[in-house]
Amino acid sequence: MTRSRTTGLFLTGAMALALATTSTALADPGDLDPTFDGGRVELPQQGRNDAIAVEGSGSVLVASVNRSDSIVDQRVKVSRILPDGSVDGSYAGDGTLSLQLGGFQEFVSAVLPLDDGGAVLVGSVRDFDAEESNLAMVRLSAAGVVVGSFGDAGFFRTTDGDTRTVGATLDDDGRIVVTTSGYAGDQDGLLAPGAVLRFTADGDPDGSFSGDGVAPTKLRNLSAPSFDGSLVLVLGDGRGCECRRLVSIDDAGVKGSVAVRFDRRRPAGVIADASGITLSGLDRRGGRRIVFAMRRLPDGSKDASFGAGGLTIGTEVFRKDEWMDMEVDESGRVYVAIGNFSGPFYLVQRFTDAGSVDDSFGGVVGGTDEGLGVGADTALDAEQRLYIGVMTREHSHPAVYRLEV
Repeated sequence: MTRSRTTGLFLTGAMALALATTSTALADPGDLDPTFDGGRVELPQQGRNDAIAVEGSGSVLVASVNRSDSIVDQRVKVSRILPDGSVDGSYAGDGTLSLQLGGFQEFVSAVLPLDDGGAVLVGSVRDFDAEESNLAMVRLSAAGVVVGSFGDAGFFRTTDGDTRTVGATLDDDGRIVVTTSGYAGDQDGLLAPGAVLRFTADGDPDGSFSGDGVAPTKLRNLSAPSFDGSLVLVLGDGRGCECRRLVSIDDAGVKGSVAVRFDRRRPAGVIADASGITLSGLDRRGGRRIVFAMRRLPDGSKDASFGAGGLTIGTEVFRKDEWMDMEVDESGRVYVAIGNFSGPFYLVQRFTDAGSVDDSFGGVVGGTDEGLGVGADTALDAEQRLYIGVMTREHSHPAVYRLEV
């Protein structure tokens, strides 16, 4: 998940290509990184780019859902892109792992790299003619092979209720923390309250967490979870109001509240650590869409050292936003990435650790010729370079961009 971007520079496909061929010494923050195969890697398989993650080795795992086969045979495809932008042809034997999570329709919400070089994929599946979705997970080895000791022969799937997966993370003990948000058709189309679930590293529900591994909330539209070292924090909509609230859940699954409420602000997510809580996204008041970033102390009070009383306002977005993500790097800089389905448009705004707009970082990234595409996910590597996972508009292929920072 997650981080920043700045004011209005549009890059056509030709300009993006020029950036890709410029020497590293001339590359500015926010430019495409020419050492990553020109800054953009497009995978050969057709499909939606659902999630990306950077491994400890610096390689990028990409989880896409194949759309070229029959819709009744959707398959998740996982590939590894090496730090130089080349595709790892040895992964899963031929460069791409193809598998099914067990549904008519399949979605991947998160790729969670593991210390052993493997990864856990967390997503949702839906059966044919079913309104409900079920949480699904699979564990993969470093070589791209399903690990049979995880869950049931490598897979886990819920079988009752509506457990549509929103996001996932790992806590410090390697346990898998998942947020879900169900759909309730008998509530005037409203999303049912979501829940936070925790699983052991072996893929079993963690009974030490809220008794059965499930901590229900009263909030809807839950965000992906963030773990600050002791608490899980998650954003959600309050019932009957246009507001977002922040909820904390301790190691035993006991819920608490954080004194944060957002009226008419749409956060891209929440990232927490021992020093505080960072949120960013779009402020939608007054009919405008303006990028914002906010930082709170661990108790939820405003961090006066960030922006103006814990809040800073950035660029106004003039196109409809339909995808957002955020990142916070090791120095405390905040990245907000915003994408648009109806046009090849991306905004990645960066705020400094003090909460001011970082005008040295890029601008609006677009590509009318190249077709940047529909966004899915962002990630940072150990060198704090920003990755954006997309589905290209031109070919409907998963692709990954890497930006200079």
